[in-house]
Amino acid sequence: LAPKNSLLLRICKHAFAVVLLLHIVIFSSYFGILACWFLLAATLYPSRFLPYGVAVLVVVVVGSTIWTQMLEAAANFKQKLKAVFHKIMQMRLKQGLAQLECELQQKAREERRQLASAWEEEE
Repeated sequence: LAPKNSLLLRICKHAFAVVLLLHIVIFSSYFGILACWFLLAATLYPSRFLPYGVAVLVVVVVGSTIWTQMLEAAANFKQKLKAVFHKIMQMRLKQGLAQLECELQQKAREERRQLASAWEEEE
């Protein structure tokens, strides 16, 4: 049962929207300030803090590279699977049409035989 669009429901939706927006702003500010502190630490003590920055950069680059390769492999696999599926469906369709044609021919022959036998009986 869906509640009706009442005033209380609209107030709750707006309150949750405000809370969500507030959280997004606070977390964005927090991570921005944290990044500034890490940047400051890396400039003041590069030998101590720069390896961590490089490690984070490597993790991001390797992750994005593997992600793109996996998406490419999935697209290739999908294309090959679609081609195989298409070939199988074409083969099954041809087999079905051949079987249907054979059945229709047999039925036509049987009807001709019945007509011929009925014609011979009339003579």
